[in-house]
Amino acid sequence: MDVICRNIMKHTGCSMVQAFLMASRNPAKAIGMDHEIGTIAPGKKANLVFTDDAFRIRRVMLNGTFRL
Repeated sequence: MDVICRNIMKHTGCSMVQAFLMASRNPAKAIGMDHEIGTIAPGKKANLVFTDDAFRIRRVMLNGTFRL
């Protein structure tokens, strides 16, 4: 996902937040699961990846539990 986000930012000039949103929301919509995953909202699965500005993974949350 880091390569996808870097390319989106490089070619569109969008922010990191916008790039992550495009890389998560759009695929969820494409597979018809945007009601369950892809964005942060009440009732959705809490699957999150926390990165620093260099896209290094700092923490991971799966189903609401921190794993890293």
